[in-house]
Amino acid sequence: MALATKVSRRVARLLAVLVAGAALVGCTQAVGGEGASGTGAAVAPGAAEPVAELPVLGSRYAVDSADGPPVAVRVDLNEVRVVEQVLQVTFTARNTNAPARGDAPPQRWQVADFFSDGATAADALDAVDGVYVVDPVHTTRHLPGRNPDGQCLCSGGLSGVFVHPGDGAILTATFAAPTPDVEVVNVYVPQVGEFTGVRVQR
Repeated sequence: MALATKVSRRVARLLAVLVAGAALVGCTQAVGGEGASGTGAAVAPGAAEPVAELPVLGSRYAVDSADGPPVAVRVDLNEVRVVEQVLQVTFTARNTNAPARGDAPPQRWQVADFFSDGATAADALDAVDGVYVVDPVHTTRHLPGRNPDGQCLCSGGLSGVFVHPGDGAILTATFAAPTPDVEVVNVYVPQVGEFTGVRVQR
């Protein structure tokens, strides 16, 4: 099955959740400019299958040295797509450390809270709820949508996701779609910063 079809099915499933009553109200904030700049793929928790290649719109880099030896991380922005009233951001978080040599154990990267917003209201810390989208036309910042229980409509359970050197994890976050006159947006990903001027696919 083509990867684009798989991604489209994920979007369709998320759209069904939203149409069923997931609240996106209150997930857009006005900002004074084009958004903050930072420094600078889990399909399911514990997923061990190889990550298929997706288009790369841009890449940014960071180092995770929170626990254990540093891990060099590359984030590839793969897609920013609108389907009806929903915008989905897809990116791949890769462990770019060199593979272990000899009998040394592989230096796996635990994604955990690397892309979290740091708040613990309704979400656990191991979700990608820190991702946001800036609409430069209306000068607004879109936060991820939330279900009726207040939980982020985004990849979560990332404490159980371990990425081996050379591999990646596909992560997604879902937002209210911008108006049709918005052709490009800026996408902020915690730890790696902002992807600017990203064309919205419709």
